[in-house]
Amino acid sequence: MSTSNNNPSRRVVLVGGGGVGGVGKTIVSIAIADLYHQHKVPHTLIDAEEENKKGGMLSTYFPEAKRLAIDTPGQLDDALRAALAVRLCLVDLGAGSGRVTLPWVERVIPWLQSINTTITLVTPITSHPASVSAAIEWVNALRDSVKYLVIQNKIHGDDFSSLHKSNAGKAFIDGYAPRFITIEKMWSKYINALEQQRLSLGQAREAFNLGDPDKRLGPILGDLVTMFHLEAYFKQIMDQLESVQELLLP
Repeated sequence: MSTSNNNPSRRVVLVGGGGVGGVGKTIVSIAIADLYHQHKVPHTLIDAEEENKKGGMLSTYFPEAKRLAIDTPGQLDDALRAALAVRLCLVDLGAGSGRVTLPWVERVIPWLQSINTTITLVTPITSHPASVSAAIEWVNALRDSVKYLVIQNKIHGDDFSSLHKSNAGKAFIDGYAPRFITIEKMWSKYINALEQQRLSLGQAREAFNLGDPDKRLGPILGDLVTMFHLEAYFKQIMDQLESVQELLLP
C-alpha cells in the first residue's frame, strides 16, 4: 500500500458491530472521543445513531459530531466522504444498523485498504448471549479485513462465556486475534446526570478541575464525592483504551 504524502494513512473506527441495543455502545464511543481529546489528535466524529433520538447520542456530548443517517448506500457514501477528510474518524453506529451498513462495508473495505485506510471494528458485548451473536454476524462477514476490539461491558455482570466458551466465539478469537478490554458498570445516576448536563466524563472532569466556571456540572456532578467516583471510572476506562491505542489512533 502506498504511504506517499498524497495518500497518507488513515484510520476509521466503527463502534457497533451488533444488532442489539443496551450494550453501552454510545458510552464506549464517548470514551473514545474523550481519548482523542486527551491526545489532542485531529479527528472527525460521526453520529449515525438514529434509533435514540431523545438523547444519549454521541452528538449530545460532542456537538461537533456530524449527524448522518446511514439508511441508504448514498447516505453511507456521504459518511465515507466525511470520514476520509481527516486521518482519524470515529463513527457511532446505531443498533440494528447492519442490515444496510454491513453489505456496504464489505464492498468498500478492499478499496479503503488500497488507499491506506485501516478499519477498526469496536464491538461492545455484555453477558447477554444476544450481544455476542450480533457481533459474530459482523465477524463472519468482515473476517480478516478489519481489526477487532471487543469491549466487555460489565453492565449486566461479568460472565462473558457466551463469547469465550461458544464454538463461534472460540473460532473468532482463534481466527482473528481480537483485542479485549473490560469496563466496569457505571452507576445509572451518574450516567443520567452526565446526559442531563450533556457532558462526557472527560468534559465533566475538566470543568470540575477548573472550578466549573460556566456552571455546567449541576448539583450531582458538582459534588466532591461524586467526582471522586467519576475520576476513578474515567481513569479505569482511559487506562483500558490506552492499552489498545494502536487500534484507535492513527
